[in-house]
Amino acid sequence: MLPHGHSEPHTPVTPTRNLPEELLDLITSELAPDLELKVDQRLALGSCLSVSRSFRYHALSKLFRRVRISNEDPKRGQRRMALLHQILAASTMLETVGPHIKELSFFFEKKMPISEPQIRGLSTDVREFIFHESLAYIIKKVHLNIIRFAFEILPCSPFDIRWSRLTPDLQEALLSVTRSPYLKSLDIRNVRFLPATFLNGTYITDLRLQQYPHNLITDPEYAKLDCPSLECLYTDHSYHYKDQMTTFTNLKKFVACSRFQEDFDEAWNIIKFSASTLEQIRIEQYNLADLMFPSQFRLNQVSNLKSFTHFRRQGVSEPDNVPPRDISLGGLCELLDVSTPMKTLVRINLEFTFYALTNLKEDFLHPDLEPRWSRLDEILSGPHFSALEHVAIIIHTIVVGIRDPSFNVDTFSATTAVLLKSCFPRTSAKKLFKTTITAKTIAHRPGHRQ
Repeated sequence: MLPHGHSEPHTPVTPTRNLPEELLDLITSELAPDLELKVDQRLALGSCLSVSRSFRYHALSKLFRRVRISNEDPKRGQRRMALLHQILAASTMLETVGPHIKELSFFFEKKMPISEPQIRGLSTDVREFIFHESLAYIIKKVHLNIIRFAFEILPCSPFDIRWSRLTPDLQEALLSVTRSPYLKSLDIRNVRFLPATFLNGTYITDLRLQQYPHNLITDPEYAKLDCPSLECLYTDHSYHYKDQMTTFTNLKKFVACSRFQEDFDEAWNIIKFSASTLEQIRIEQYNLADLMFPSQFRLNQVSNLKSFTHFRRQGVSEPDNVPPRDISLGGLCELLDVSTPMKTLVRINLEFTFYALTNLKEDFLHPDLEPRWSRLDEILSGPHFSALEHVAIIIHTIVVGIRDPSFNVDTFSATTAVLLKSCFPRTSAKKLFKTTITAKTIAHRPGHRQ
């Protein structure tokens, strides 16, 4: 550092029109497409766009590869849409930004207190976001280059966002991006009643169509879609697919969110249909009572499975109906009681979230009261699961109502974790077992159910 008041002699800087290719390669090799830049890194990179044409090309690819516009701050989403519209439309140094955008997502979350009455129709802020004039323009402008696209409206109250109520311009834009020959991943949430031809002519391999789970409506006219062969599917059963032979032949990853027995049955039917190709399965249950697992199906029928996750979210329960007596343990034990080795399965996650009423003691979730925990330990530590590298059991407890002064969430979490781990001595001995127990309390809202 130079002493205060002194400086080196000024040497005029000669602009560098072209960097040596070797140096450019070294710089751009640090701009890995999967590496997320921090804010200061983005600002620094943006300030160097004039270094050279080659550097600008690689820098823009890094800066604009993933574009996510949301309403995290009020009106910020609209401002960002307007700015991107301006950049894409302008004839400037940045006129080539469009082809660099490979992943484009629009995310709007409407946070409404549960105590407020539900609103029918669209609120003003939702309308301002999804009907913004720049939204359709941006999608149309860059749709041919997109490989991943997401359009998500996540309200905490069932707003009626139907396909038929979107503007014709936005409908056209969404159809154009789904038919892009480069689009591989499509995620659309809470736009109801997509037309039956919505996926016609698409090239996607990764699909997630979801409606708001507390307001799920299936209309036979819109429920069945034509769909290409998929490798990854997330479904909440709001849509079905006409040709399972085409759609599920090459399925590798499957996530299903089920609230009713018929949905649960459909999820397992898809698993059976794709049993020879599936590598990752995640089954989610959102219900108070247990859903019945398929009685004649065992997990080893999925011959190439690498990862299995079961997630159970249970509604408000009386103390005598809370886990561990009612968290699908019976069905899981039967499913995992395989007759042949699962040579590729390395990861199992079992996660349970449930609500319980107050007046509980720290030991109310005592694992010793449920012998099927020990049965799981016996199964998972046996010879058919010798390839396992990770077994996790996660339990989240939400106590509803005025907290009993004698109930301490930290004591409950620590005590239950120790007790649960003691039920898995064989699996723990192999250093495979991990437990996570959490608890929190919330105020009871009359009539509220999760």
